[in-house]
Amino acid sequence: MWGPIAYDLILSKEAARLKGYDCPYSGGGFDGIIAPDLSTANTLVKSWLIHAHAVTCGAVVGARIPIALTSRSAAEEETYLSLAFCAILDAWHKKQRGEN
Repeated sequence: MWGPIAYDLILSKEAARLKGYDCPYSGGGFDGIIAPDLSTANTLVKSWLIHAHAVTCGAVVGARIPIALTSRSAAEEETYLSLAFCAILDAWHKKQRGEN
């Protein structure tokens, strides 16, 4: 596990190089980013959607089961991906606990 990591180190190999941060995933190699709170996550995702035309999904993890979380303005694809991610994460947790 890597982190917590500054946002520039997550997205920029050059920033990692300049700061002497030796992480093989810097510059876009991470599978996901975990935000410290809902407000921060909301700001990040909406920025990505508007400025980078990103495809995203939203989930709250840490509860008994994952909770899909999307904006009222979310595209159908984002809603679908959020539900799919939660289903996969729940199945993985059950497998880790030895449940069927």
